[in-house]
Amino acid sequence: LSPTVTSPTAISITSTGATLGANVTSDGGAALTARGTCWGLTIEPTTNCLAEGGLTTGIFTHARTGMPSGTTIYYRGYATNSVGTGYSADGSFVSAPPLPGDFTLSSSGVSCNSVPLSWTASSNADGYRIFRESPRVDLSPYQPYTALNFTDTSVSQNTAYLYQIEAYNITGTNRSNAINVSTPFCPPTLTFSGSPNPIYQSQSTTLTWSTTYATTCTASGAWSGSKAVSGSEIVFPSPPPSVTYNLQCSGPGGTTPVQPVTITVTPFALPEWKEIIPR
Repeated sequence: LSPTVTSPTAISITSTGATLGANVTSDGGAALTARGTCWGLTIEPTTNCLAEGGLTTGIFTHARTGMPSGTTIYYRGYATNSVGTGYSADGSFVSAPPLPGDFTLSSSGVSCNSVPLSWTASSNADGYRIFRESPRVDLSPYQPYTALNFTDTSVSQNTAYLYQIEAYNITGTNRSNAINVSTPFCPPTLTFSGSPNPIYQSQSTTLTWSTTYATTCTASGAWSGSKAVSGSEIVFPSPPPSVTYNLQCSGPGGTTPVQPVTITVTPFALPEWKEIIPR
């Protein structure tokens, strides 16, 4: 009788191989001359057969390589004696995909408070992790993150950052090139107003202003001098019909345009004269 082989097994599956095995439960009454496994792309494979080396009954395993990635693999164990060869039933599995392919990270349109990132697709990737700095912090908003772009809005002005993208699948990971990105200073902004407006002659009004990213402010027009980067000031605009106050602020990121506030001043009305001398 030919040997009896059962229980095909496959463990440690990779993109190019696996550890295959079986159980030789009977030698058929004659000494074994070989035992091993066969694998192929169709059922009941008789190709890619390799002897494991043992010549006894029992469970055996050995590493097999050379398999195509991401493919259904059929396999079975075998044992041979002087009478013939016995095979186990088929087993099957899908080999792991290859590692994610190479890809490239880039950035353009960097502003003082955002860094847009984009990258080419990595073949065989299931998702991407977005890393910043070293040690790296994962910025990915969720997983699996499959988009090919991301904008980091957690940055500060005038700061250097290091970015790298990691592609992954069940087989492993592959990282893009690392890029260094420096954010510029933010341009200053200015909000400037006067209230109440209009007013009557001799009344006061309050000028109010606020800025972002400014370090100095300078007044001109109906007032002058250095001003705080935010604040308020009571003024008495005169003479009618209007008075203009200018303010301009600067910071490391540039200078705002001159912003005017024009207060309309209504003059006092002349009294209505009456003739009181009798004629």
